[in-house]
Amino acid sequence: MERVARVIQSLTEGLDLQDLTLVVHDLGGPAGLAGAAQVSDRIRGIAGLNAFAWKPSGAFFRGMLALIGSTPVRELDVLTEFLYRITASRFGVGRHLNEDGRQAFLAGVRHHGGRSFHYYMKDARSCDALYERAEAGLAGPFRSLPLLTIFGERNDPLGFQRRWKSLFPEARQIVVEKGNHFPMCDDPQLVADALRFWHLQKVTPGIKARGPSYA
Repeated sequence: MERVARVIQSLTEGLDLQDLTLVVHDLGGPAGLAGAAQVSDRIRGIAGLNAFAWKPSGAFFRGMLALIGSTPVRELDVLTEFLYRITASRFGVGRHLNEDGRQAFLAGVRHHGGRSFHYYMKDARSCDALYERAEAGLAGPFRSLPLLTIFGERNDPLGFQRRWKSLFPEARQIVVEKGNHFPMCDDPQLVADALRFWHLQKVTPGIKARGPSYA
């Protein structure tokens, strides 16, 4: 996760990007925000899709990360592809994919890609410094930014939407009907339209007030 955070910071600085809106998903939340916190003056809005941005707590959350990140589950998954195939199904990213699309997705997560996912989940239990940077960003330079959250109706067991709302009382929040962990795959048009409308209404006016955008 630290590597992902460094990539976000380095890419932003290397391309001299300005007036950025972060769109993050799942563990991309803390990793993306930790990296963006290092270039916070360039960030204008945050959109979280089934994402969080704080240190995992509680037996269920940390236990899930430990289980998915464990060696037995990792190697079983590489051997059987059980988790990858569930993720490629309509319960994951595959609601609007045909068979060719599902196979293309699976090709990217097999073997080394799959192991990387499990290592990433394992790392999510222990990268405390990264969570501190992400949480400091939320409490500091990001606290007044526009926030949009979009979650699947069937996939917020830990109450992330409520947590986001407590941190950003003015947040706009959307629930995708019958959606699961990938709302952008469950209802791509709804999510795309929501992002566009929110960006035009909440983010763009602030950018225009500061002058021309170079993003």
